[in-house]
Amino acid sequence: MSLSLVGVLLYTGKKGSWFWPLGFLPNTTLVLGMHWQSSPYIPLLFGIGGTVIMLSFFGILWLWTRTYAACEGVARTGKQIQLLGYSILVATGILLCMHFGDPNQIALAQFPVPGALTIDLTLALAMQLLFTGHYMVAKSSTGTTGSP
Repeated sequence: MSLSLVGVLLYTGKKGSWFWPLGFLPNTTLVLGMHWQSSPYIPLLFGIGGTVIMLSFFGILWLWTRTYAACEGVARTGKQIQLLGYSILVATGILLCMHFGDPNQIALAQFPVPGALTIDLTLALAMQLLFTGHYMVAKSSTGTTGSP
């Protein structure tokens, strides 16, 4: 994963750019997450994480509304698909919070605990929609640059 990201950053970056080492960050995060000792349930961290996720999503919505009007045709459809993908990604985050928070939160006791299959499917669907939307926008923008 990191090698492909570093390769893309090296390929698309300016000569002499030092941005490519950040390509190792996702893999470092993955390795740390795999070896991190489980800690006791800390509600404050769930609250902070949920707040960051929702504020980021609202930021995406704000940016989306600012750029959507400028899109036409296939790019407009691609932007709609991107927004759907981001929305499902946030829904996946909520499912993850329910999955991990259920044993500790009385308020979640009435809801069924989402299983790993549900979380995996929603995450895969969100990523596929994001890819499709970005592909459509990119394809549309490269198709219009060559026209007079």
